Amino acid sequence: RKKELGSYVPYPLKIYIYDIAGMSGLEGRESCMGPYSAAEAVLPDLVARSSLYTPHGDLADYYIVPLLTHCFIYTRLQKGFDFSRASSALNKVVQGSLDAIQSKLPFWSRTEGRDHIFIFPTERGPALLNELNFDRIRKSIFVVGTMSRLDPRFDSWKDIVIPPARGP
Repeated sequence: RKKELGSYVPYPLKIYIYDIAGMSGLEGRESCMGPYSAAEAVLPDLVARSSLYTPHGDLADYYIVPLLTHCFIYTRLQKGFDFSRASSALNKVVQGSLDAIQSKLPFWSRTEGRDHIFIFPTERGPALLNELNFDRIRKSIFVVGTMSRLDPRFDSWKDIVIPPARGP
């Protein structure tokens, strides 16, 4: 008897979610439920509540790095920062988070981050990152919203485009 397509999985896929707030002091997600930015918070939450999630990084196939870049920028703009200052602050936090991930845990070095997932919910995508930070994650998987496939930061062999997600 033939199995139906998709009914056989050789082993269950597992995804680990980094505790970025614990590593970098990244602020809460109160601003993540706005237009187009909810995917940053919603996707990790959906994974965390599913059978895909594992709290054990050594058992994971993929790793979500919930940087909340759009939420971070939005929060700073609401506090009166200009975009340049908000972007600079974001890049400092991203650099600190990447330093912690790459130095304190062994998972990144196994594949140079190729099994790590970064979520960028808007068309700005990874363009919010400076060259140094982008270069550190360029081999990783980007889940992006509404990004042009012609953008040089987008790689159709590894990246995924999703529609915008709005909060509740």
